[in-house]
Amino acid sequence: MRQKRKKEEGTRMRNLVDNAYACDPRIKKFKDEEKERKLAEKKAKKEAARLAAEEKERQRLEALENERKRIEKEEQEAKEQAKAAKAKKARIKNLMKKESETIATLIKDYDYFVVDEDDRVREMEALDRYLQRSSLESLQYFREGLEKADSKEAAKILFAKEMDQMREKIRQDAIAETQRASKKKDDEEITDDWTAEQSQLLIKAVNLFPAGTASRWKVIADYVNMHSKTGTLRDSKHVIKKVKTLKKLDPSHKQEVNRNAFSKFDKGVSQSKSPSTSSTQSDPTVRYNENALRTYPTSTPERWERIAEAVPGRTKKECMKRYKDLVEMVKAKKAAAQSKTQTA
Repeated sequence: MRQKRKKEEGTRMRNLVDNAYACDPRIKKFKDEEKERKLAEKKAKKEAARLAAEEKERQRLEALENERKRIEKEEQEAKEQAKAAKAKKARIKNLMKKESETIATLIKDYDYFVVDEDDRVREMEALDRYLQRSSLESLQYFREGLEKADSKEAAKILFAKEMDQMREKIRQDAIAETQRASKKKDDEEITDDWTAEQSQLLIKAVNLFPAGTASRWKVIADYVNMHSKTGTLRDSKHVIKKVKTLKKLDPSHKQEVNRNAFSKFDKGVSQSKSPSTSSTQSDPTVRYNENALRTYPTSTPERWERIAEAVPGRTKKECMKRYKDLVEMVKAKKAAAQSKTQTA
């Protein structure tokens, strides 16, 4: 009974307190304020998160825009630099062309300082090579020197000096290239990497430039480097070592190598002599060129211009090259005949 009354009293007191809380406006106000405060805090946090996200997105977009502008600026600067470089290159090219034409005219007026036709062709080719390899400053210096020369002899000395410097530079470049290419190889490896083309050119050069030729091994090395399309550039030491290696070959093998070396020249000479060969039939300009060479002798004024006009589809330089090839084939044929006679 006592427990029952105690329980009822507790229930009554709890209801009384609940009614007091429900009826007291201060309690209601306190709860409403607490609820509003929590809602305000929640709303403030949400707003702060939104603002932070917007700021982060704004910074990201701003960084992307700055990067885009930077790339566009760099691309624009690169385009402007490329355009300026192209314009400068074109301007230099035009200046070099004018200088080359002026130099060629001046040298031509002096008849290339030679009398023999073969020498004239050689000097013309040397001049073309010089004009192609030289810088604008070198061309201007050469042209000014020719214009200031008070005599043909002074101009000839200047011309010879420039040609010698060019040949020496070609030789030095060839040696430097060879040294770079063979830096990590020993002498035996350098000797073994001769291509078949270079070996044949070496044999031709040895026969074309016999003992007694001034600076023979340098001349032979330059010949191999000039005519070879593949392989490492050679200098005098490489040429001498390769020649010693070839001398150790079996005699029968040596004869076979010599025949292979001059086979192209033999074929070229036989074709030039026989107009009925397939080469002459397939390229009629060869026959026109040879006929023009006979029609216009060395004493003809403006000889090569007239020869070029007589050969359809060929320039003066191509006609000169054909003439040089014919001369080399004849020389090689004679050298091959002498070599065969000696081996026999």
